Amino acid sequence: MQIKYEQKNNAGSITGFDEIDKNAPLPAEQTSLYTCLKYKVTKDVERPTYSNPEVMEKITALRFLLGSKDTNGNQALVQTREFKLSFHPKSNLVSFLTNWYGKALPTDGSLTLDDFVGKGAQLTISHAQTRRGTTYAQISGIAPVITELQDKVLPLNSFKLNAEEVASEEDPY
Repeated sequence: MQIKYEQKNNAGSITGFDEIDKNAPLPAEQTSLYTCLKYKVTKDVERPTYSNPEVMEKITALRFLLGSKDTNGNQALVQTREFKLSFHPKSNLVSFLTNWYGKALPTDGSLTLDDFVGKGAQLTISHAQTRRGTTYAQISGIAPVITELQDKVLPLNSFKLNAEEVASEEDPY
């Protein structure tokens, strides 16, 4: 008798999205257009510190959920890695958002996380494997959508998500 382990929610992490179907085919390893569907902010996530893995810290974590459709209309969803919600100029989040935005982020507070919902991105998807042997899709590169392809970015209402809101909770920053 074979017992199948099934993760019921959050795509393997408390900061993950329930919309990720672990039984759905993985998005292809290629570069293509995606639409940002929502983001998720999770407070009080415990993780080891960078400087000393034996010391734990509590952070506010952030992930984005992006979607695309193939030529047959099949929906593909991919989530970003977990980011510490930090807008320090050297943070991983600022680097990721700068690559996506295509230029330096404004520092006057005029750009919020909500501004990325519905925004297109050119993603490079690769496949990786967990220590348990589960293969998953990861974003290995992000760039803004070139002007000539802006009209190919799918609108939010093209995607089927859970009954929850499409955008996310109020932008905390």
